[in-house]
Amino acid sequence: MIFNKDEALPEAEKNYIHPRRLTMIQMSNNCMFCENPQGVSYITHVVLEEKMGYIYCKECMDNNNVNQALEIWNNYLSFGEVHYLKDCTIRVERSPKIGDTTPLIEGGWKLYNPITRINRDFEPTIHCYNERLELYKWCLIETIMRLNPKEDMSTIEPLIEL
Repeated sequence: MIFNKDEALPEAEKNYIHPRRLTMIQMSNNCMFCENPQGVSYITHVVLEEKMGYIYCKECMDNNNVNQALEIWNNYLSFGEVHYLKDCTIRVERSPKIGDTTPLIEGGWKLYNPITRINRDFEPTIHCYNERLELYKWCLIETIMRLNPKEDMSTIEPLIEL
């Protein structure tokens, strides 16, 4: 089944199986997609650095369950609420320096890791990078959405290009 990434996730796919951490797992008779897997299990990573992905049996690979899950992940769910910024250059707030009264906005950033995290203040964050500066940092999703609104995507320009 092919999905258009500009459409909402189809209702039939709301029970989607999310990727999981693939460490210290049994490598036979193990599958995220069926009840009674038999034989060797296979792995596909969605984020290799995080060791996140799917483990599945040959039957589920052959009947397209894995490909459908990967397609839904890539076209709808990766990067969470900021999925619409997946391939865009975005603006982020510069980390404040002592004495800063208003945050500066930097351009030239991209979303780096499709897995979102919750910080110690229970706020969702996502890992971003600036290739030119060779910098990586965790940014609040709320701030990214405020600085890069979905309805304003065609007009986004960086306020500061470092």
